[in-house]
Amino acid sequence: MRSHAAIVFSVLMPALFPVGAAQAGGPLYINEFLASNATTIKDAQGDYDDWIELYNAGPDAIDCGGMYLTDDPADPQKWRIPTTDRTMTTIPAGGYLLIWADGDVAEAGLHAGFSLNSDGDTIALFDTDGIAMIDYVGFDVQTPDISCGRLPDGGERWVLFGAPTPGQKNVEVYEGIVAKPEFTPEAGFCDDEIVVTISTKTEGASIYYTTDGSEPYVLGGRMPTGKLYREPLTVSQTTCLRAKAVKTNWKASPVATRTYIFVQDVARQFTPGAGWPTGNVSGQTLDFGMDPDVVNSAKYKDLIDDALLAIPSISLVTALDNLFGATNGIYVHPSAEGEAWERPVSVELLNPDGSEGFQIDAGLRIRGGFSRSTQNPKHALRLFFRPEYGQSRLKYPLFGDEGTDEFENVDLRTSQNYSWAFQGDRQNTMVREVFSRDLQGQMGHPYTRSRYYHLYLNGQYWGLYQTQERSEASYAASYLDGEKEDFDVVKSESGSYSMVATDGNMDAYRRLYNMAMAGLSDNQRYFQMQGLNVDGTRNPTYERMLDADNLADFMIIDYYTGDRDGPGSRFVNRPNNTYGIYNRVNPDGWKWFQHDNEHTLGVSQSETNLVTPFTTAGAQWPYFNPHWLHEQLARNNAEYRMLFADHVYRHFFHDGLLTPESSIARIQNRAGQIEVAIIAESARWGDAKRSTPYTKQDWDNEIARIVTSYLPTRTQTVLGQFKNVGWYPNIDPPEFPQQGGHVAQGFSVMLSGGAGTVYFTLDGSDPRLVGGAVNTAKAQVYAQPIRLTASTKIRTRSLSGSTWSAVNEAVFAVGPVAENLRISEIMYQPAGDPNAEYIEVENTGSQSINLNLVRFSKGIECTLPSFELAAGGCCLLVRNAVAFRAQYGDGLPVVGQYAGSLNNGGEKIELLDAAGEVVEAFKYQGNWFDQTRGEGFSLNRVDPAAAGDDREDWSAAPATPGRVNP
Repeated sequence: MRSHAAIVFSVLMPALFPVGAAQAGGPLYINEFLASNATTIKDAQGDYDDWIELYNAGPDAIDCGGMYLTDDPADPQKWRIPTTDRTMTTIPAGGYLLIWADGDVAEAGLHAGFSLNSDGDTIALFDTDGIAMIDYVGFDVQTPDISCGRLPDGGERWVLFGAPTPGQKNVEVYEGIVAKPEFTPEAGFCDDEIVVTISTKTEGASIYYTTDGSEPYVLGGRMPTGKLYREPLTVSQTTCLRAKAVKTNWKASPVATRTYIFVQDVARQFTPGAGWPTGNVSGQTLDFGMDPDVVNSAKYKDLIDDALLAIPSISLVTALDNLFGATNGIYVHPSAEGEAWERPVSVELLNPDGSEGFQIDAGLRIRGGFSRSTQNPKHALRLFFRPEYGQSRLKYPLFGDEGTDEFENVDLRTSQNYSWAFQGDRQNTMVREVFSRDLQGQMGHPYTRSRYYHLYLNGQYWGLYQTQERSEASYAASYLDGEKEDFDVVKSESGSYSMVATDGNMDAYRRLYNMAMAGLSDNQRYFQMQGLNVDGTRNPTYERMLDADNLADFMIIDYYTGDRDGPGSRFVNRPNNTYGIYNRVNPDGWKWFQHDNEHTLGVSQSETNLVTPFTTAGAQWPYFNPHWLHEQLARNNAEYRMLFADHVYRHFFHDGLLTPESSIARIQNRAGQIEVAIIAESARWGDAKRSTPYTKQDWDNEIARIVTSYLPTRTQTVLGQFKNVGWYPNIDPPEFPQQGGHVAQGFSVMLSGGAGTVYFTLDGSDPRLVGGAVNTAKAQVYAQPIRLTASTKIRTRSLSGSTWSAVNEAVFAVGPVAENLRISEIMYQPAGDPNAEYIEVENTGSQSINLNLVRFSKGIECTLPSFELAAGGCCLLVRNAVAFRAQYGDGLPVVGQYAGSLNNGGEKIELLDAAGEVVEAFKYQGNWFDQTRGEGFSLNRVDPAAAGDDREDWSAAPATPGRVNP
């Protein structure tokens, strides 16, 4: 086959850029592709997937079976075109072959093992030998539903097709796409009048603009909807500018949107102005404007501007009819759901400190259940990021280092129950709900993150909201090690309150239910649910359906906060606000998510005890839920009951996450984030349900009530409830002189308290065996202080008769590990076998240190064994011991093999000592030195005292594993 010239296609400019030479050969071409298929054609499975069209320009038919297609020329054999059906892969003379680029190779039809990146990618076709390149095209950012193709078929010129022609002759063409308008200055907060310039990089294009949220250029009748931009615009009040650039025979630009907020103007938004509804619409209660009683009050008038600038803002801009239209407005038809009730919207993040935010176009829906009432004037919202709006994902670190930086959707939630806007309730705090989700994350489980924002709708201030991640398959793909298609997601359905699948299917959930219904007192079944043998060892033939640690902590949160509208809802006696995620491909147990926890933390006396009475909803399949499952386990299985008690002790004692001090700090942290911003919420919604507005003072009073009246006694209250039902033993475990931490070598640990006989272990094992027997192989009876010579995890229990206490455990970090241990060499991209990676650590101190329980927590995962590292010595952690020895030889000081791999592009590395103190935390970059990219060179630390984040802290040197560099 002939190899054609490789080209790069730009959607902004019609020019083409050859990057390779043509070679003599045959007539097969990459003829057309669509890298952002939003609404054009569907595959046989009903999905709008990317596609690639091949064209046979020759006189004879060509069978493409056995050829290779790839999006990475460095990996030419990425996907082999099947050879099983020649009728499917043969292209007749002058004919076409369509291949879906979606990564779903298991689906019927031709589905390549990769998808195209609409932000820029490459496509290459290789012959059956996997070496000879037949054709290649590279492209940059693509526009939804605009394909790129050769004109004519098989020709050298690449053009844009407004109407894609898969499997047909390429005929229709745009001369180009008009560049998106740009604004100077950029969006943001303003104190004084500004002059805004709008421009486009496309010469000869005209720009139209609007300030009411509508589309700037739609031909209605004979005139466009927007105004023709002729000169810079003077802006002196809060304004949402939208602009579109057009040019004859060119595809019009996308709409560009920028919001300019004048906070002093916002404080005077008493009526919304022209175009907005003047009363209720379609039965929906509407409430506009700021309350003069708040913004003019002596106590708050000088704080309104500060309140509006206290946190970032999100501006949503769309045609007002999309929100408030009597027939199609989503805000005034809040109970309407689904994609039919999704409207296009511009989303901007505006940071008051001037730091970079974002603007992206998205789809907007109403979210929620009970809060969809038309009597609620402040609805919660949901944003969807799809190719049809421009970008398939929002790429921005919404939660900083705490979470992912790519999102397919995000919720904008706000207080509903006990809110000022909906129920006119003095108990409004806007911190109750997120308390439970923050707590779940602090316990080490998957959780949904949130940040506070002020929200504006078309420039009108709409109050205080939170971003929140959604518990769904795209979330799971970001955090739970798998692809979206790998996960089942179940939730409680509004109305029926039955459990349904929103992603995947209910099959695994049904299997969990069936095992639960078969009886849970049997340890064989209990451990099998966890994928374990009865002795706790992994059995790969058992599906791991139960994550007992996740379930126990999930329920401890529910009981502690008194969540009476969760899976054990007191309102409907069926599961509500319940989400679970399960990895079907690599099962690791159902993960349950705290969600919508507004009925918590003392809002009603009826929730003081959520432990009893036990729920009855769950034995029936449609209502099977984690609350019921936990109760069956805790009542019938001693092993789960012991595990639950261990978790309770961990969280309720010794500065645990649910001690009064920790809980108070958690809620005060969230309250502190909005203690000024809440003034603006009061001005906007404090008078929604009564003439005298709620103010920050009411909010202060409710926060103080939780902090001073509820949380100080809650720990002991719930502990007593657990004891009353037999879920927590009536004997205490032994106590340590200090709850772990850093100690000197030779430190003696004295255990005190505990009824009956005190047992302890030093290797992390449990003194108690499954079934309740003493672990005689590992456990010792405490008789004298325990002298420590290396970092050690001690676990101890009391045994009185046949009753075991909960476990008390602590890690004692011995010696100056944090002071003297440093990462000295990183081989992230070795020559040859990528499995020959390694990290070298060095003892820079003057005395030996024991590395027991030192661990890598980011970049790679590995806990080191007991190993005495001499002063000035070094040792190695490797990715694969066999590959390492094959490349570097035997006899090197390898002390462990890590999980994961080092990122060739760079990533953050974090090394912790036994007590969890950070020893090293830095981010290396893969492009610091060319020699370290597969040429046998590694990163070598120049100065152990340097932070490690900068190129100057490292040098590129030939690999010297296990030898300290001079």
